[in-house]
Amino acid sequence: VRDSEGLRDPTEAGHVTVQAETFAVEAVVEPDPRETPLDFGTVLVNSSSTRTFDIVNCGRFTIRYKLSVRRALRDFISVDHPSEEIPKGEKRTITVSCTPTKLVEVPPERDGLLLQLFDTISKESVEHKIPPIRVGVYALYNSFQVTPPRGVNFGPVEKGEKQSRTFSFRNVGIFPFEWCLFDYADPPTFGEDGRPTQPTANLRAGPFFMNKASGKLEPDQEEEVEVVFEASGDQDYDSKIAIWVDGVQGDDSGTSSFPGTSAYLLTGQSCIPGINTTELQTIFEEQFFARTLEDAVSIVGRPDVRVFCEADRIFSFGPVLAAGGRGGPNSV
Repeated sequence: VRDSEGLRDPTEAGHVTVQAETFAVEAVVEPDPRETPLDFGTVLVNSSSTRTFDIVNCGRFTIRYKLSVRRALRDFISVDHPSEEIPKGEKRTITVSCTPTKLVEVPPERDGLLLQLFDTISKESVEHKIPPIRVGVYALYNSFQVTPPRGVNFGPVEKGEKQSRTFSFRNVGIFPFEWCLFDYADPPTFGEDGRPTQPTANLRAGPFFMNKASGKLEPDQEEEVEVVFEASGDQDYDSKIAIWVDGVQGDDSGTSSFPGTSAYLLTGQSCIPGINTTELQTIFEEQFFARTLEDAVSIVGRPDVRVFCEADRIFSFGPVLAAGGRGGPNSV
């Protein structure tokens, strides 16, 4: 101890004790990202899947963490708590959601989440040995196959008769899906989720009746639908129905008002039985046809021509040898 002016020598020596403590920010991620990536596997487009991991504070003081998603993944990867404090000895369970809106292919070998740790006393970022967390995901649409692919044609059916045909569609994807049929002329109401609100068990579209109109298909499962055509009158019929499948990619040009649907055409011809006696070219479609016999000979350039003469209403076999047993003109 000395006077403030320093005029005299110290009369008594004093001792000051200085103490300091060092500490390290210690944290681990469970499971270890070196061994286990955050793999979402295969996900249906427009659906959501979640995975979790833990951040454990192994140190003596409270720490703060911050998680950042790689730029290329930010459209479909989100973290529920990207930044929080963790008291000593505690852990935080982090939930990561994957909601793809298009086809995505991210192999699990690529970095996805970056972890930063902060000292809550100095507020400074500290170095750590935790590597970036790898993220993997494959996003796909549902897919199906219809047989026959474009529609069902019944051809001519006699008035008052019924004929049945079948078509089938198969789930050729890896996810189960719901399906339904409806008539474009009388569509159902769709909910906010894009699904028909009240699918029906069967369907009638004009003169066509289908015994099944909704259901669910597991992967590689096939559904067969019977279509009955009831012929009525003397006319052609066609009805365009929609096949709606949940989770398929886009829609075709003719169904833009109903996403997730594919058009399917049903056609049939109702006929009244009768004998055609007026359309002579149709009756003699496999024979030579001319207005008169003279015209036929002039066209062919020889008399031995077999021809139907429209003006004379005669089918001529032309000159035939008497030994042939048949010949001469024959009336129709």
